[in-house]
Amino acid sequence: MVASTLVALLIGVGIGAATKKDKTTNVSASAVTTTTAVKAPAVTPAPTTKAAPSTTVAPTTTTTAARTQQEVVTAGGTANKRTDTFHLTGSHTTLAYDFPQNGAFVVYVVPAGHSVEKDGGFPEVDCFDPCKDTTQLAQSAGDYYLDVRASAPWSVTVTELR
Repeated sequence: MVASTLVALLIGVGIGAATKKDKTTNVSASAVTTTTAVKAPAVTPAPTTKAAPSTTVAPTTTTTAARTQQEVVTAGGTANKRTDTFHLTGSHTTLAYDFPQNGAFVVYVVPAGHSVEKDGGFPEVDCFDPCKDTTQLAQSAGDYYLDVRASAPWSVTVTELR
């Protein structure tokens, strides 16, 4: 406590003495504050991103009156069979099939140059009871053939909007 009082007293005396004028130089002995300019770090503005201009495309109207569903390939048999190669444009392709008896009936649509045995694949049709239906194919434009695995009479037809 005595030490802190003594420190406070000395600080007070020092401050009082610092404000007195020096008679020989007539310069104020007040505390002098020196200001040093500090350069602020350069600020790089954040990059601005411009949104890509939006493009509006007018809807196109396709006239289907001139285009009709046309037969691409028809096949049938009583056992396994591979068809000749045919070309698809990838436009609304449909596979119609008829398997009127019990047994195994599997239809693959295989790209030309490939083989189900070597490359594998997923069948478009797979029935073990009598079945008759159509299915839309999702193959893109290209050359294909049908690989049919059947144990009884069957028929298939591929059509496409052309």
